[in-house]
Amino acid sequence: MKYIYGASLVGLQEFIFKTNKLREIIGGSELIKQFDMLDLKEEFGISDYIVIVQAAGNLRVILKDEVDARKIVRELPKKIMERICGISISQALVEYDDNNYDSAIKELERKLKVARNQNSIPLDGHFALLDINPRTGFSALDERCQEGRVDIGSLQKLQAFDRAAKENKYLKGVNEKIGNSKNKIAIIHIDGNSLGEIVRGIRKVEEMQEFSKQIKQSTKEAFESAKEFATTKNNQIENKKIREIILGGDDVTLMCDADLAIDFVCKFLSEFENNTSFVKGFDKSKERLNACAGIAFCNEKFPFFMAVKLANELCQRAKSDSRGRDSANPPSSLMFHNIQDSFVGSFDEIRKRELIIKNDSQEIACDFGAYYLNFKPNIQTLQEVILSFRDKQSPKSRLRGWLNILKEGQTKADNELKRIVTIFKDKWIDKQAKKLENPLQEDRETNGERISKLKEGLSVEKLIVEGKTPVFDILQILAVESKE
Repeated sequence: MKYIYGASLVGLQEFIFKTNKLREIIGGSELIKQFDMLDLKEEFGISDYIVIVQAAGNLRVILKDEVDARKIVRELPKKIMERICGISISQALVEYDDNNYDSAIKELERKLKVARNQNSIPLDGHFALLDINPRTGFSALDERCQEGRVDIGSLQKLQAFDRAAKENKYLKGVNEKIGNSKNKIAIIHIDGNSLGEIVRGIRKVEEMQEFSKQIKQSTKEAFESAKEFATTKNNQIENKKIREIILGGDDVTLMCDADLAIDFVCKFLSEFENNTSFVKGFDKSKERLNACAGIAFCNEKFPFFMAVKLANELCQRAKSDSRGRDSANPPSSLMFHNIQDSFVGSFDEIRKRELIIKNDSQEIACDFGAYYLNFKPNIQTLQEVILSFRDKQSPKSRLRGWLNILKEGQTKADNELKRIVTIFKDKWIDKQAKKLENPLQEDRETNGERISKLKEGLSVEKLIVEGKTPVFDILQILAVESKE
């Protein structure tokens, strides 16, 4: 009899983003990477095992000896929680033979889900009589560092950062500022679509190993390509303002300069699709994989753990929107939001509080929904519209006022929009746009025509379609980006 062992680090993002200190955030990410490189032979003296998955805080291995299996169950959690103080871990073990891999892995994931929902107490060394690190709530050590007295978890993060900085030139001399000139950053979460469905269909260990390997490689290549593209396009010589936090499997979390966010996400989604044509070998119904993203824009001093939570929510909303368009093969899409207040609660609460306009005639949603890579509303088209609004002759100020007038009444808002169209028709609406990505492209579209391309029924004369308007989204991006 063989055994499949599974372990998952719980609350990765909360652990990493417990602080707003960039060195600690990067150090926390490095500690997770160490778990992803864990060698069972070196750590526990176990040589006869097969790794199925080892990425993004998840470990799945086949063990051929019961003694080894019990040893891992007994020793691995304590060792990991000592090295990564403040993290908790869930684990499970199931029996396995060569004929029941699919049922065994399903049972393992069921047990892991149960374990994750049970209380797991991290080893944080928190004692009531000791001084507390106010940033984390954990007990402060007597040992001092650059940041002053810190708790053991923060110290481990800082030490992990220092080790990584010796080998990574992009970490040397890192400072706490990655925001743009408006002090705006973006926290991004990206997740693949339909991977669970594909994984459930894999019946052999070897196939699962190969699938995991190719997904991991595809994600890494997409990340590097997107990082290079976004920094080059925005004239940043060194890509120090894009920081990967979690990068494993199809799960990506990063933080970056707000100016780079949408360019990065668009390129990542495109490259991820291009890199995953191999899925045809595992699921004949799919030509490639798609992914969805959530982007939370915030001030550099805003609590990052709250922005991470929002980015996750936005990603899940984009995934839901994509599934509504095509449940079998949800297309790549993204959603974003600029945090402008103290933000306590969920995106549903934000939406009710900030993004719904009710007047005497209708209810208008200012969150336009998901933007797609290859369908309408198209994210590249939105970028082109935003570029045209950077023109000094654009009516962006008047449209801010129009959103406020909408609250007062539909007729009053309609009349204001007619005035905006009349005033700006010659100097902006009908103005030929600048050449964009391709200098050889003959761009004959007017700004009005470009807006119409976002969604059927939308026009410069009618900025509300199906109870939604993209104007707030346009103004959001203009507010967070420092581009000219």
